[in-house]
Amino acid sequence: MGRHVHRDRRVRRVPQQTPRSRGATVQTDEFLSSGDCVVQIGRTRGRVLSTNREFDARELHVWRLRDGLVTSYEVFIDVPEMLAALAA
Repeated sequence: MGRHVHRDRRVRRVPQQTPRSRGATVQTDEFLSSGDCVVQIGRTRGRVLSTNREFDARELHVWRLRDGLVTSYEVFIDVPEMLAALAA
């Protein structure tokens, strides 16, 4: 489980795995920051439940902050790699 702090500063638990994968992990290779933006660059690895196929895809997480709170969060992933793993 991961940790998420809501706008009203309540901490909530959020799953770190998607329901379509098992054992998904994120490897962080680099963090970049500039102003109100923080970017994590890395890889995600795991196994797709429906196809039993492993994946190893590049990914980025982009956080935007204001006054110490996250205002937006976006995830970018290697789409061809994930589509290949999801294919039957």
